[in-house]
Amino acid sequence: MLSKIHQFVKQYGHDLFVGACLILVAYISYNLGLAQRVIPKSAAILPESSVLPSQKTIFKPTATPKPKDPRVVASKNSKTKSYYYSWCTNRIKAENQVWFGTEIEAQKAGYTLAGNCS
Repeated sequence: MLSKIHQFVKQYGHDLFVGACLILVAYISYNLGLAQRVIPKSAAILPESSVLPSQKTIFKPTATPKPKDPRVVASKNSKTKSYYYSWCTNRIKAENQVWFGTEIEAQKAGYTLAGNCS
């Protein structure tokens, strides 16, 4: 009998391991779900008095900083007439690049900002 069990484990060891892992994950998930129902939601919220003064800092979103390099680049052979910022990834060959000093110059030349470079 013991040799049959040993042979079975030897033959199906990997499958048994995967099955045991799945059962363990299911068991842990089930118990986490139970724990979530048992613990009241108000217990998870800290009272205002427990917050340290240094933790009361409110971060306000700041405007996106303007780039230091205002130049834009476009392709001579572009059918879409799109331009890119100098820091955007583009694959324009060096011989096909047209550089503009600012976005306004590129727009005056009929180019628009590329969709992947905003």
